[in-house]
Amino acid sequence: MGFSFLTEDDLRSSSNGELAPARSTDLAAKETPSRRRKSSTLLRSVKSLLLLSFLGACTPEERPALFNGLAANEEAAARASSPGLTVTAQSVCAELPDLDTTSLCGTETVEVASLQPTLFILLDTSGSMASRLESGEVKLNAAVVAIRELKNRLSNTLHFGLASFPGDDTDESIPDSCGVGTELIAPLTREDICEESSAAKNFSASFTQKLTNLSARGGTPLGPTLASLKDSILATEGEKTLLLLTDGAPNCNPAARCDIDRCGIPPSPSCGPDLNCCAPEAANQDFPSPASFCFDDDYSRELIEELADEGVKTRIIGLPSTEEEQEVLSLLAQAGGAERDGEQAYFDAKENDELIDALSAISEDASDPCRLTLAETPMSKSTVNVWLGSSFVAEDPDHGWTLEESTIEFHGNSCELLSEGVVSAARVVFGCPTIVR
Repeated sequence: MGFSFLTEDDLRSSSNGELAPARSTDLAAKETPSRRRKSSTLLRSVKSLLLLSFLGACTPEERPALFNGLAANEEAAARASSPGLTVTAQSVCAELPDLDTTSLCGTETVEVASLQPTLFILLDTSGSMASRLESGEVKLNAAVVAIRELKNRLSNTLHFGLASFPGDDTDESIPDSCGVGTELIAPLTREDICEESSAAKNFSASFTQKLTNLSARGGTPLGPTLASLKDSILATEGEKTLLLLTDGAPNCNPAARCDIDRCGIPPSPSCGPDLNCCAPEAANQDFPSPASFCFDDDYSRELIEELADEGVKTRIIGLPSTEEEQEVLSLLAQAGGAERDGEQAYFDAKENDELIDALSAISEDASDPCRLTLAETPMSKSTVNVWLGSSFVAEDPDHGWTLEESTIEFHGNSCELLSEGVVSAARVVFGCPTIVR
């Protein structure tokens, strides 16, 4: 099937009536990723700009005659087979052209720059990350190398942020080596890129240096770290995904209490085979605050759910750990809104190749251009229309678009045009009957 298009002139020519004014809404939108696109085409997609024209819903009395009966107009449908695309690639910093929205059933245009989505990496650097993968590599070393190579390969497709935990022990009320994690590198903003700020010029070198300098030590204060990073993650422009790479369950809460199966201290002669080594009475020289080794995942799960409610999915890569810790990671992945099908809800990477494959899968999912997520779900699915460039694209699951709740997904030829950066602008119009192919 070909690419179904109608130009604005086609739509105007099919009308016999006057255009009536429409009520406008002030909706925001952002471009978001899809599940499957190869990174080779994604490298070109970031050169384009996305222009979304959000136009108010029309009552039956206000609806322009332009769209009445258009889906049944045979002459207009015949002309739909001629694309007539505007093939113009633009820098993300270029000014967007003015559009005549009066002929599109509305009065207001909202401009949105198409920035690359952001992959915010939260890396566990606790003491257990000094142990080895089944393939022999030290966990932290393998993670550092894989993340560095991923960033170098996809820096033109994704923006990256980096944080690690635990951080420095500056709070005397928490156990040693359980300091709240810190943001090491903030994602670049559009202003950074367009003004060529020092952060933009030095980003690659700074990212590599911060990543390479990490060392394994301490506990796993995931909850407090997520709490400290939440505002920064949500403030990041555009679509974002949180990637948590860890090898164990959250802990570091000295007020926690747990059973033996949720204690991160293995049984030892110092506390006895039948005694819970995380019980306060098991404190000894090696573990002066044993309760802080209890799993403390409820707080982390709550924060991950809050991020998901704000549109930030959390993807998890788990390195080899105990069965009890695997259950915790699965619960966290489910809370993040992007769990995997199968035995584990997270990416289970026991070997180096599995770690690299997991990072590639998550990054590709985070950077596909063929989905457009609207800030609000349209009141009526049957009153949405879409333009790519200057050409109208019919609703079509093969080569057009489909709408599921607040997400528009492009298919076939239209997806290819977005992936290859051929189309310089897209417009979404609300309030007029959807044209279907």
